[in-house]
Amino acid sequence: MADAHIVSNFYYRIALENCERFEVYSDKVEKVLSSDKEDWMKDMESSDYRHQSLKCAVQSIVFSAMCLEAFIYAYSEKHLGKSYTKQHIEKLNIESKFIVVPRLIVGKEIDKSGQGYEMLKKLISDRNKIVHFKSMKDFLNQGSFLPDSMQNGLQTVSEVMNELCNIHPEERQYFEAIPMHAECFA
Repeated sequence: MADAHIVSNFYYRIALENCERFEVYSDKVEKVLSSDKEDWMKDMESSDYRHQSLKCAVQSIVFSAMCLEAFIYAYSEKHLGKSYTKQHIEKLNIESKFIVVPRLIVGKEIDKSGQGYEMLKKLISDRNKIVHFKSMKDFLNQGSFLPDSMQNGLQTVSEVMNELCNIHPEERQYFEAIPMHAECFA
């Protein structure tokens, strides 16, 4: 069975790869729109590429959130134990986990008024809009929040890990291993 820390990095890489695929599709949209094709053809082709790009954005957002959720659970299990984590931490929302778990482990918490926590709240809110959507408004249209949210998701992982490094420097290598880009299956 895979270590939860490895799973967190795996989720991060999926989020990153989907961001890269989003960029490829976005470039294709721009290329089609700047072509000499007839307008109806541009609309048809660019619509398909835009749809593909938004699928990538959704996957990136969801996997960024999964990365952080898996990480904080693994961090809690590592320092507080599996039983304690399951009994007292598991049911907390993800934002609360990032406040409570470090506080229990090192007596410090990430700054609730800081950039990392604000980005985390936005990521979770955007993930919830996708997963529990009530309407398609601003979801799959040209002015969608998805591209900005995707960028926020990836940046949130790095920012939250930096904040954890600041309050628990002894675990720097543990935190920095999450947003790694290389794959190693050794």
